[in-house]
Amino acid sequence: MHRQYRLTFQDKGDATKFVREVEQLKASYKPNDTISLQGFFHLILGFMGAIEFEFSETQLYNLGMFSQAITDFEAIYKQIKLKDIKYFLGYIVGYAKWNYEEGGADDPTKINAIKIMTVHRAKGLQFPVVFVPHLIEGLFPIRARNSNRWLIPTNLFNVQRYEGNLEDERRLFYVAITRSEKFLFLSTHQYKKNYPGLQNEPSRFLREFPQAKTLTQPIPDPTHREKLDLKLAAPLKRFATSYSDLRYYDHCPYDYKLRFIFGFNPEISIALGYGRSIHNILNIIHSKYLTNPPSDEEILKIVEQNFFLRYCTQEFIDRFKQSAIRIIKNYIERFSGEFNLILETEKQFEFALEQALISGQIDLIKKFNEKGELEAIEIVDFKERDLSEMTTDYVKQLRLYAIAAMRSLGFQPKRAVVHHLDEGTRSEVDISEEALKSMEFEVKETIENIISRRFPKKAKKKSCDICDWKWICTKREK
Repeated sequence: MHRQYRLTFQDKGDATKFVREVEQLKASYKPNDTISLQGFFHLILGFMGAIEFEFSETQLYNLGMFSQAITDFEAIYKQIKLKDIKYFLGYIVGYAKWNYEEGGADDPTKINAIKIMTVHRAKGLQFPVVFVPHLIEGLFPIRARNSNRWLIPTNLFNVQRYEGNLEDERRLFYVAITRSEKFLFLSTHQYKKNYPGLQNEPSRFLREFPQAKTLTQPIPDPTHREKLDLKLAAPLKRFATSYSDLRYYDHCPYDYKLRFIFGFNPEISIALGYGRSIHNILNIIHSKYLTNPPSDEEILKIVEQNFFLRYCTQEFIDRFKQSAIRIIKNYIERFSGEFNLILETEKQFEFALEQALISGQIDLIKKFNEKGELEAIEIVDFKERDLSEMTTDYVKQLRLYAIAAMRSLGFQPKRAVVHHLDEGTRSEVDISEEALKSMEFEVKETIENIISRRFPKKAKKKSCDICDWKWICTKREK
């Protein structure tokens, strides 16, 4: 472990300290203790020195991909004991090693950039220029097609179909060459690296390609093309985002970078899914009980059928469920008289804002006129009040939703309201023209900072103490 640490970090960190802290962590748990793999991973990164010195960008991309693999494993094995780590290692060796690509491929800021990906990953995508290199017989099509080691008995399925054949490889080649919108470059190479005496055989797919459709000499483009001003050209791909993502940049740009650029996942909360369950239950009630509110018995039945917490023990599920029932009953008692004004529930939207494509979902859209006439609309968003440092800026969110209602849905909102479900109260948000213009400018500035990869660290003790990345960030305020 000392040697591997030195190979990775040279003189940046303390290998002896790292080994000692890992051993202490291991000794503090018993084999049957329930653990968080993601939490262990973050701690180990801290032991490596992540809070003392910066890892390289390549290391962070790949560590972020490893974090995603952990989350995928925890989604299957929701209660993991220390002794179960061996199954995770089996998952990495037997599955993740072959199915997770090198980190960084999904970096959303790399919009108009060179994309390096497998043919499988390119399915459904298109690009103005595509390069398909390394077209060598034995590699594409691959020669060793029957070398898979299966983890389940081969008499249970058609092994030959899943291992593929030459026609499967030919179809894959077809996928590769049809990704191009304008220029397609196919290439091979004659000699093997480090083996100058051995020659490669060009792929049969390259030999089969219609020669009448190809240029094999370095000559100028024979097609007359009108040159365009690139500044006037539309972006090849817009930066896709949502307020749920952008709010992390507002709290701390480096938080956003770790979460969405490098791909790190936080430790799973036992309450994960609580808010979503309440929203789903409210959506059912808004859809089915517009004229008459549900009875207490109906409320209990709806909650029982639609309340799910995947990572909770039964004791905590029962506690959260009782809290949900209280919130739903209180909401219905206070506001069911307005259900007849409901126009849309869980309304999805998508609109362009310069280089970005912003999407989201409005919890509730109501008719503003008390007679039910569509003079204007009221936007409603359901939240539990949160006074912590990481709370969502609901004012900014509702203003963004107001813009979405106008540009994406064709509505003219006159009022935006936040329902504080746990308190049974609501607050109105200013969505005047001036307020919306100011908010739009802020969002544009945030998007420009993200695309330009500006991610400064905001170190504040209150935020850093509860931050998901407190074991990874070098700027954590003590």
